[in-house]
Amino acid sequence: MPGLLSTKGIVLAALKQAQKLISAAGEEGGIDPQFRIMTPEGDYLVTMPIADDPGEHLHQTQLLSKFMAAKAAHVFTVAGQMDDPDAVYCFGASHERQSAAFALIERGDPLRFGAVEWLTPDEIADEILALLPHGRELPDAAIAAELDAYFGERGKFPAVRLGGRAR
Repeated sequence: MPGLLSTKGIVLAALKQAQKLISAAGEEGGIDPQFRIMTPEGDYLVTMPIADDPGEHLHQTQLLSKFMAAKAAHVFTVAGQMDDPDAVYCFGASHERQSAAFALIERGDPLRFGAVEWLTPDEIADEILALLPHGRELPDAAIAAELDAYFGERGKFPAVRLGGRAR
C-alpha cells in the first residue's frame, strides 16, 4: 500500500474510516484508537483503548511497538477520537514520512465533520513516531507470550488481519 499511496493519502483514508465509525456510533458514541499496522505479510488492525494510568499507558505502547517489530511493520496509522476539541484524528508514519490530520466533529442532527486540517511535522508528538520499529525484531519467549496475550487471536486486543487470516 505505501507504494500506491503517500503517507498523507493513507492518513486521509484512515481518518475517513474513523469518521464512518464515529457516525455509526451515533451522537453519544465514541471510538477507541484504531491502529492499522502495515507489514510485508499484510495489514493488521488493532483496536485498543489507551489507558489513563501512565504506567499502563507506557506498557501498552511498548507492547504495540514490539508487536510492530515482530511483524516488521513499515507503516502504521492510528486514528481515533479526542474530546478537547471534539474531533477525529489520524496520525501515520513510515520510516521516511509522517503525517497527521484532524477534523472537528459538529454534533447535531445530522452529525457532521469539519474540514480536514493537517498538522506540521513539529506539531506531531515524538512518542507516536517512536512506536515504528526499524526492521524485524524477533521477541524472546516471554515477550512472545505477552504479545499473544495482548494481540493474539484470543488476546485482550486481537490483531485482525485485514483481507484475510493472519499467518
